[in-house]
This record gives sequence, structure tokens and C-alpha cells, in this order.
Amino acid sequence: MTNASLGLRDRLAEKLDDLEADTLSSVIEFVNFLLYKQRINHNQSKPKTLADRTVLVEDLSQLFTQTQALHADRPLTDEELAEEIAAYRGGK
Repeated sequence: MTNASLGLRDRLAEKLDDLEADTLSSVIEFVNFLLYKQRINHNQSKPKTLADRTVLVEDLSQLFTQTQALHADRPLTDEELAEEIAAYRGGK
């Protein structure tokens, strides 16, 4: 680890200390996403074995579970969902 990365880690740790607990879960999800992207970028080839495919399926399943849990404490209403869909379709 370089001195530059240590400085970044220290700055990140300071910022994390200022966040509320519920926001930290979003940070963890984002870090997991970045790690996933990093792993994909390092290994662009398709899974070669059934075991490799199984790992990818399990990772995707875990990602879906984590994504669904983001709004578990306050699920979107039908109206909010319709607004999201309309905004997406409208290019917003």
C-alpha cells in the first residue's frame, strides 16, 4: 500500500465517521458494487465451469436481495413506482 492510498483511506475513514448509521448501509452497498465491477473488469472472460456460473448466480441473487432491502423500511407506493417508471420512460 502506498502513502497516497493510506492518505485516501484516512480521508475516507474520517468521512465515514461523519455519516449516520442508515447512510452507512448505502455506502456498503456501493462499495460492494465497486468491488463487483472491479472483479468483472479483471476477469472479462465468461465463466468456464458450472462452479463459476454458480458463484455468479449466487452473487447476483445476493445483489437482488440487498437491493430489495434498501426500501424494506419504507417500500415505494404504487404512485411512487408509477412516477419512477414515467420518469424513466421520459428520459429523466
